[in-house]
Formats: sequence, structure tokens, C-alpha cells
Amino acid sequence: MGDTEYSTAHCVVGTIPLSGDGPEDKGVVVYIKASLTGDEPGDVLNYKKEHSAFPHDTTLNQWFTESQFES
Repeated sequence: MGDTEYSTAHCVVGTIPLSGDGPEDKGVVVYIKASLTGDEPGDVLNYKKEHSAFPHDTTLNQWFTESQFES
């Protein structure tokens, strides 16, 4: 894909301590972000080639084209 940089994952999972000291006193944090890892279908990767902001397009314009909506 040339100079396109891909993410290594679509999400990251971690743990956080809660108020107690026991192993059950931990919470789970899941961070999910729109990203491309390079293993997406060809139409999605082609859309990225043509639209450099994808998948971080602004949400200002909610009138998506069919190809943008499908990607």
C-alpha cells in the first residue's frame, strides 16, 4: 500500500485496579478506534487509497456516498 501506515490492532484491552486489593478487584478497559490493519477487504483498502482521511473522516457531513457507507 505504499506509504500508508496501518494500525497493529483495532482495539486494545487492559486492566485497571479498583478499590480492593484482591484479584477480583480489577476492571477491564477496552479501547476501540476506527482503524485499518491491512487485512480488510479489497474494497475498503481501495477506498482508503482514494480518500486519505478514511477511516477518520469528519462526522460533520453525515450524507455518505454508497462507497463511503459500505467501507
